[in-house]
Amino acid sequence: MIGIPWVVNLVMEGAEITIFLAILLSFVNTYRKNGQGVMIRLIMFSVFMVVFESLLVYITYFLSTRFGLSLASVVMLLNVFLIAALYLMLRVVSS
Repeated sequence: MIGIPWVVNLVMEGAEITIFLAILLSFVNTYRKNGQGVMIRLIMFSVFMVVFESLLVYITYFLSTRFGLSLASVVMLLNVFLIAALYLMLRVVSS
């Protein structure tokens, strides 16, 4: 049976994917307008996301094993930070 924290985590993952797709669509719209520098921004954004996600996985594992915290609660906390970072990035990109 899936616990409430994991259901909340699934909802947050959906929010992350939605914001990520909005950022990608913003890049596509920028490309249609001027066509310059979009691929470099996409590559930098993808590198940032890979590094950020791997750091989140490492921190989640470290916190859940080191301090005996519930893995679901740590993932939930880190998902909140990731959603906030993605939302701020979306605001910067779309402005």
